Amino acid sequence: MEKQTDIAKYNKETKRYEFTNNNEFHNQTKDAIRNAIKELQSQGIKEISTKEITEMVKKATEKRIDATEKRIEKEMKEIMKEQGFQIAGYSKYGNKQYEYWSQEKTTMKAKTVEDRAIDKITEMYARTQDKSWAFRKTTKEEIEKVKDFHQKMGFNEKKGVIASSIGRVKEQVKQEQIQKATKYIQDKIEKNEHVSISRTEKDTGVSRAAAKEAIKNEMEKGNIESKTIKVKGNDRTIYVASQSGMENTIQQNQTMQQQATGMARTPSLGRGR
Repeated sequence: MEKQTDIAKYNKETKRYEFTNNNEFHNQTKDAIRNAIKELQSQGIKEISTKEITEMVKKATEKRIDATEKRIEKEMKEIMKEQGFQIAGYSKYGNKQYEYWSQEKTTMKAKTVEDRAIDKITEMYARTQDKSWAFRKTTKEEIEKVKDFHQKMGFNEKKGVIASSIGRVKEQVKQEQIQKATKYIQDKIEKNEHVSISRTEKDTGVSRAAAKEAIKNEMEKGNIESKTIKVKGNDRTIYVASQSGMENTIQQNQTMQQQATGMARTPSLGRGR
């Protein structure tokens, strides 16, 4: 049987692609997509791209039909939604933007050399923003601003890859700030000093949101607990080492001392008479 070629035409009025009205294309493409998703999941891949699916579907159906990429993308979107996938982000490969889908809510990592290059420019934009930038929700207006920033640097990127880059850079800045605040809190608690959100923010230079998140994390670990004190007649919340947190610190210090003593007692090796 002669291989059939798919046809995709763009309808300017409906702003959609229209395909050959042929159930064989529809059914075979969908079956191949489902099989491709299963195969990728069996390999432990959690973020599935339209690029990977397209290549696998074309290979699986090449002897019977020649489905267009647009048809594969259309059928794939329907199947992904049916199976509980959502768009995790976009990646640039060559001059094309590809969607990535995941069943888990996640910040998609850079997948290609192009993605990492885009992130470098987005990082430059991030340095022009205030310390709370990474903790604010990304808006359509902000995506446009970052896109304009990239264009001024000589790069015209699609909105999808720009949005994904913003998400990655924001997550990186968030984690750096939270880690800085966490270290400050842990150092203070080890010295048996109290901390507060405002003092953590002031002393470390991180955003208030990062200070709050770091304190929340330490409370959830059981390392600190909150106390209300009076300052000039007003209630103020501070955070001090919890009983379990103090015990953990003492135990860690004892372990470190024992290790240091053990090392000091260990005879040097390789010394001749």
